[in-house]
Amino acid sequence: MQKTKKLIALLLSLVLIFSTMALAFSVSAEELTTGVVESTEPEEEPHEEHKTFADLFVTMWEEIIAFFKYIFYDVFRGAPAPDIPEAPTKFAHE
Repeated sequence: MQKTKKLIALLLSLVLIFSTMALAFSVSAEELTTGVVESTEPEEEPHEEHKTFADLFVTMWEEIIAFFKYIFYDVFRGAPAPDIPEAPTKFAHE
């Protein structure tokens, strides 16, 4: 029983050591292959600025209020449904 515990401890220690060695090798390999590469592609368009949490929070409540206004006010008046907003078509990976 004592030998099996030692063997299991040794195996687990080796697994931990090998995983840290693999990390060290991958980092050193990345540093060796990293370099400055001139791109022939046109420059990317500048990204739009990110909204702050307060802006997102205010926009969320404006949308919720507009939703309830449509349900409880505009529907009974017979007003047409609002237009669906355009979905964003530009993504960072394109």
